[in-house]
Amino acid sequence: MKIRFPLLSVTLALFILLCCLLAAFDRNSLYRTPVRLWAATAAASPHKQRPHLNFGQTLELAGFQEQAMQEFRTVLSIPRDDSIEMQNVYREMGNIYFVAGRYDEATAAYRIGLRYLPSSPTILNNLAIILLKQKRLEEAAAKAEAALAADPSMVNALNTLGQIYVLQGEVDKGIPFLKEAIEKAPEYAAPYMNLALAFEGKGDYETAYRYASAYATADTSPDGRKRAARLLERLQNKTRK
Repeated sequence: MKIRFPLLSVTLALFILLCCLLAAFDRNSLYRTPVRLWAATAAASPHKQRPHLNFGQTLELAGFQEQAMQEFRTVLSIPRDDSIEMQNVYREMGNIYFVAGRYDEATAAYRIGLRYLPSSPTILNNLAIILLKQKRLEEAAAKAEAALAADPSMVNALNTLGQIYVLQGEVDKGIPFLKEAIEKAPEYAAPYMNLALAFEGKGDYETAYRYASAYATADTSPDGRKRAARLLERLQNKTRK
């Protein structure tokens, strides 16, 4: 005996299935990008620190600096729930200030971050870079040395400390740090430039030119190409003399 389903029941089942498929499609569209994903997650968890921190970091990576800073401020306004490490919030805030050239505010944020984790190699190195830009080389060296003490394999800190030593006139002391940075991360462009400048200062223009050429290969950004072209031209002129 065949069982016959009423036409209305079949139609209703198909309608429900279609609604489920559309809902799934909307949900997948919403989560297609990390920004949308974390925006939805943060909106669904307004009183939790972790979603807002992740949303802020995602916005920062996407280039939305002001919106990211707002999310980090939101994190600080929420009572601590032990879902995050607080130094990370101040590190991210410091990074945004740093990129904007607001070095005093960046320094203040980084120093608060160090209260939560005094041995944070990233924050220590970032402070060293700010001090380097401010020509406070002794303080910068101390921070970079502390960063390397916390993480001896940190490539950024190796480059920072090598650059500081070169600028202090201790070229032979700085060169090994820069070379080690390249050994650990051959794709990292900055040490090539700093080594080129170090050997230029020593009068070894041939070696300087070799590192400048390597820098030109490693940094293909428009600004990097301009820097490399200026340095290579300068070294060529010095070599001819």
